[in-house]
Amino acid sequence: MSRFTRAKPTTATKRVPHLYDLVVTHRRSSDIRSFWWPAGAARIGKNAVLQRIVLGSSKALMLAAVRLPWPERLAGESTRPWPWEEQKEPAGEAVQPFVRITQYMAYDGLATLACSPHEYLLTATQNASGEVLVFRAADWEVAYQDECRPELRLSGEGGPSGLAWTESSSRLLAANPGGVTWWDIQTASATARFAAGREVTALAASSLGNTFIVGCSGGRLAWWDTRVQGLAPTGSCDTRHGPVRCAGFADAEPGSNQLATGSADGHLQTWDARQLRAPLCDLSWPGSACGGVGHVAWAPSGNRMLAAACGDGRVVLWDAAQSAETEPPISGSQWEPPEAKFVHGAHSGQDVCGLAWSRDCPWLLASAVREDLQFWRPAAALF
Repeated sequence: MSRFTRAKPTTATKRVPHLYDLVVTHRRSSDIRSFWWPAGAARIGKNAVLQRIVLGSSKALMLAAVRLPWPERLAGESTRPWPWEEQKEPAGEAVQPFVRITQYMAYDGLATLACSPHEYLLTATQNASGEVLVFRAADWEVAYQDECRPELRLSGEGGPSGLAWTESSSRLLAANPGGVTWWDIQTASATARFAAGREVTALAASSLGNTFIVGCSGGRLAWWDTRVQGLAPTGSCDTRHGPVRCAGFADAEPGSNQLATGSADGHLQTWDARQLRAPLCDLSWPGSACGGVGHVAWAPSGNRMLAAACGDGRVVLWDAAQSAETEPPISGSQWEPPEAKFVHGAHSGQDVCGLAWSRDCPWLLASAVREDLQFWRPAAALF
């Protein structure tokens, strides 16, 4: 079921007539464990776009078609006048949004997934044991498959700790608590094994560079430059905020080395991955036990705006580049950090299991809890 819904938000800015330009909610019976939102939106009318999203539940890997109202231009769309602009056609009827499962493959125990940024719908998954299964979902020819049929099965043990595609479409990193394996999916062979020295809890790789990073249970970060021979980390540091739960690179442009990490104590930090000495900024929501930061996602438009999902269900949009002097809160006041630009509170009290920005529709995000997938865009007046 998909419908427009009025979310229950909290926001640091209350001087606008409305908080959202768009909110679409899709509720389903099977629980969502992970999702990925690849680029590739298509315009299907003057006011509508169609996108694909990959969903992983406890029992299946699925492809869904998502229709959203979107009268604005997509990222990269031609600036030439549309035919209806030249003909001055009326606006037409409102677009009815929907999220529909178009293809389904049975898959017991899916834990996480990641789509390649280089090949459309090339999808890697990890199951509960840490085994890696790779699918070319764009080649699926039937709507329903009651048997799991991956293109590749790659060994793994100890449980899942994350997946990341590198700068090559054939190279995949898979993490388990004991370390990281670098797979060549063309030959189905492990080309290297990297040990972090601590229990691995997070993994991220730059899809435009040669760097990957792991976060560990003790708060340690270790990074590797794949151009450097050897299996030892190229560098490391301590976040000083306990276990690292998530990490993500800002891949808005080639050569970007900005990294974000989220910790179990609720701190969100950004780093220059070339020199992991001290964080560029350290952000947190004061006086709140947010349950840790479980997901981070950089806005595709640059290295500034950062979304972070907290364990209490909040999704906070942070301006990581803002360096304002912050006065200490007055006792009893509701103080909010100035770097926090928006708080999406519709998942309040639930564990967010996925977070992503659209690479096609500016300022549009998706977030999910087990039985609730939402697409939302904060009001432009807020920014």
